[in-house]
Amino acid sequence: MKKFKIALKGSKSISNRALLLREVNKMLGLKVPKLKNLSTSDDTRIMKEGLKLLTSKKTPRKINLGNAGTALRFLTAFAAATGKEVIITGSKRMQKRPIEDLVKALNKLGCKVESTNGCPPVKIHKSDFLGGETEISGSKSSQFLSALLMIAPLAFNKVEIALIGEKVSVSYIEMTLKMIEEFQKEPKEFFIEADASSASYLGAYALLRNIKLQIENLSEKSIQGDIAFIKYLKKMEVKTGDIKPLGVVDMNATPDLVMTFAILAACANGTTKITNIANLKIKESDRIIALETELKKLDVDIRTGTNFIEIKGLGKQSLIEKNARKRITIDPHDDHRIAMAFGVLKKTILPRLKIKNPSIVSKSYPEFWSDLNRLNRQNRTNKKNKSHK
Repeated sequence: MKKFKIALKGSKSISNRALLLREVNKMLGLKVPKLKNLSTSDDTRIMKEGLKLLTSKKTPRKINLGNAGTALRFLTAFAAATGKEVIITGSKRMQKRPIEDLVKALNKLGCKVESTNGCPPVKIHKSDFLGGETEISGSKSSQFLSALLMIAPLAFNKVEIALIGEKVSVSYIEMTLKMIEEFQKEPKEFFIEADASSASYLGAYALLRNIKLQIENLSEKSIQGDIAFIKYLKKMEVKTGDIKPLGVVDMNATPDLVMTFAILAACANGTTKITNIANLKIKESDRIIALETELKKLDVDIRTGTNFIEIKGLGKQSLIEKNARKRITIDPHDDHRIAMAFGVLKKTILPRLKIKNPSIVSKSYPEFWSDLNRLNRQNRTNKKNKSHK
């Protein structure tokens, strides 16, 4: 079987942390590494622009970060730590996503921060980042703790953080700690590995096309928790081209993979239940409701709760037979990951599928459609060459 190769841009999660840690190094008088293979995503562009505004001589009164959740959480913490007088806000959806836990934690460290109903906009006042003891809940977003960990060296006194409640997306906290350690070593350059979350869609594409695919600049030793997609794909793979269900799987540590594997679960022969995913309800969309609504358009048997998704897979061939002649429009609910997960189906087994607002993928993976088109061309060429032998 021919192996296809494709290169991906740098991880969005790593890129946004690297940008902030580079700025922290600069403020501490440490060496500032050159960043290589930076993400081309909208979120990383917004992070760069936000940092530039916050470090300029004249910071604007208000900074709108759109739908970039990572940027808003990280830059709220950075602005508070550096004593800026600024209002940080975002899109309508962003103004419904919680930030109160981070606000309370920052205020306990000497900052002066206010939020509207526990969500953005966030008003930051001039203050001294004294440090000391604080606490943060780990039940809603790991980004709150990551933000505190990265700005901690800027405090006047040592920062001690107590993590309370349940923990979500633990792999992202581990990534943050590894990167802080690396930046403290003052490297001359920092290479950003390929985005594992984005790679999961290509992995799903390869499974549905029954081809072998190699992602360059990404290994199973990745610091990204979403590298677990390889383990899940291996479990679902069958040599005949069929797809096995995952059974019951806890994806609390890797919530960004849920969309990828919900789609593959619909193509599997059997039942997959994805659990411990309550925080999906406060992402770019309510991803549990979004998946349920859109998968039902494909006649997929799906059951959901506040903390799980259960899918009785139709099997790949049955899914094709039920939907091949239909003209179905998938609404991604203004969510890039919903668009990409269903986009894999469009580029593999359901070409008549229509994805509303396809450009939304630029939030994390601008090259998504062109990469899948390139793989389709390579696959057609490979089949044509085989037929001529």
